[in-house]
Amino acid sequence: MTAPPLELLYLAKERRNTSAEINFRIQLRNTGSSSLAFSDLTVRYWFTAENASMAPLEFDCDHSSIGGGCDEIEWAFEETSGMYADHYLELGFTADAGSLPAGADRIIEGRLYTENYSTQDQTNDYSFDTTENALTLWPRITVYHDGALAWGEEP
Repeated sequence: MTAPPLELLYLAKERRNTSAEINFRIQLRNTGSSSLAFSDLTVRYWFTAENASMAPLEFDCDHSSIGGGCDEIEWAFEETSGMYADHYLELGFTADAGSLPAGADRIIEGRLYTENYSTQDQTNDYSFDTTENALTLWPRITVYHDGALAWGEEP
């Protein structure tokens, strides 16, 4: 099965190298000619969690232009091993999130942090980038369709 034509754009909202929160904006774009159910998509932000052993990881969705907004976004943290990543944040979507129409895009703004707001070093995070001042195509945040990689490059 061929992956659907998707793109992901990214902007680091917290651009300091160290911060208590990893704060970002992503834009999912459907470049194809058919709509895609959000419930078939997942997004992974890859990072190194310096203090995850001292306090649980948390995520807050601050804004979403997806149908139903932040209430339709599900999230989980998973451990992994890769260059500049020992964890990833996975964003999924409920059936009530609706679809991403052909040629359309939707925004998600969120932040991840430890429960005690300990400092995170973003310079060793695979998905982090401070070189851009606007949303930019960014393959270091991956998108999956029905579990298969549809956009980006895993660490």
